[in-house]
Amino acid sequence: EKAGESIAQKVEEFIHQSCLVKKVTLLVGKGNNGGDAYVAGRHLIQRGFEVRAFHLYAIDQCGPLCCLQKKLFEETGGVVQFVHQENDVFLGKEGIILDGLVGTGFKGKAQGPLADLISKANASGLPTLSIDIPSGVVGDTGAVETVAIQAAVTIYLELPKIGFFLGNGWKHAGRLVKAEFGLPQKYIESVVPDAYLVEPQKKEVYRACLPRMDRSRNKYDAGYVLVMAGSCSMPGAAILASYAALKSGAGIARWFYPEEMETFTSSVPWEIIREPFDESDFEQEMRRAKALIVGPGMGRDSLAKKRIKKSLKKCKVPCVIDGDALFFLSESPSTKIPSPAVLTPHMGELKRPMESQ
Repeated sequence: EKAGESIAQKVEEFIHQSCLVKKVTLLVGKGNNGGDAYVAGRHLIQRGFEVRAFHLYAIDQCGPLCCLQKKLFEETGGVVQFVHQENDVFLGKEGIILDGLVGTGFKGKAQGPLADLISKANASGLPTLSIDIPSGVVGDTGAVETVAIQAAVTIYLELPKIGFFLGNGWKHAGRLVKAEFGLPQKYIESVVPDAYLVEPQKKEVYRACLPRMDRSRNKYDAGYVLVMAGSCSMPGAAILASYAALKSGAGIARWFYPEEMETFTSSVPWEIIREPFDESDFEQEMRRAKALIVGPGMGRDSLAKKRIKKSLKKCKVPCVIDGDALFFLSESPSTKIPSPAVLTPHMGELKRPMESQ
């Protein structure tokens, strides 16, 4: 009941913000996910929405919760139509679709009528909001074997599912919105998380963690970032990393580049301080800098590896380790990483250390 009411609230907010007609089409499966859809539908009817449901399975195939909520939905004035063949479904051209076909327990591949209905929803042109996870996405792997709902919004219950961020899950999840049903905090605290989600609705909390801007500060007060990056084949990575440091609030970004890159530096934004690499100069600046970026576009030759190794060893400030520095770590997993450090791997780089070990 609480989950369905919370889902209904999120649906109403989406329709209001998107200036859509107050019309909702439920796609209902046979389990608890379908039961949640019916509860949400009932609350939406009570709020003045036009709600109808397409029920994919025969009632004797459905779980008790789904059956109970279907009955209550109909008693509230909801219309239910069972899907016997694809032509039974007409999704219309107004409002939204609320996807309650299958939930986080789904495994394998969507086939037959389930796959047909998912494909029809995707082709409808209507925004689809999924309950807990887009139907067709495997909750713990993000795998999509055949088809899955292309959600505009996934209304996840209490905690986001790891499948949103793995495999093809992120392609289907759309915007993530939290719905609550009163899960006791002790259960949330007992979970060992695989990752933490930065929730947009808490942006003011995160902003409060940032240092306050002093109106009389100078460039050194704002922060001095040292950048070791780039090669003749990949100059853009170094330039973008240096410029990103300035854009994020640093007062100085000093880029040390290989001498052979001299001709690539003429078009670099004037705000970036550019200096050909000299070991003694670099070590001197390391003592002055407040943060270090190492690795973007450096290449993987012996000289690049030597410089990466030495910079990581001598770094005493917060460090961003990216690109070819990550490749170096995958080859030398015993290397001590500076603390604090942020590693920025894409999926292929994330897998590489596991493969090398």
